[in-house]
Amino acid sequence: TTWEPPAEGFMSIEEQEEEAKEQALQAELLDQLEEEEAVEKSALLEEQRANEERERLRALKRPKDKEEEEESVPYRRDYSVPERVDPYGPWQTVEVA
Repeated sequence: TTWEPPAEGFMSIEEQEEEAKEQALQAELLDQLEEEEAVEKSALLEEQRANEERERLRALKRPKDKEEEEESVPYRRDYSVPERVDPYGPWQTVEVA
């Protein structure tokens, strides 16, 4: 077998160096994107964990609230006592001329 040169020709050393720089830059950008995605993912996981913790604490607190609510219901409010009168009087509409 014999070796045949490629139809598109050869790359110069400058073109090879430029291609290597571009590949290195692309690899760096990909690494940076992966790092940012990892940070976002960890923040999302932390937020989910915090939400689950809040829900768990809320579930633990609910039964106590219901018991307190049942205990506070036995008395009745006396509606015969009038509410405090607004010391400044009722609202009035002001027209600007």
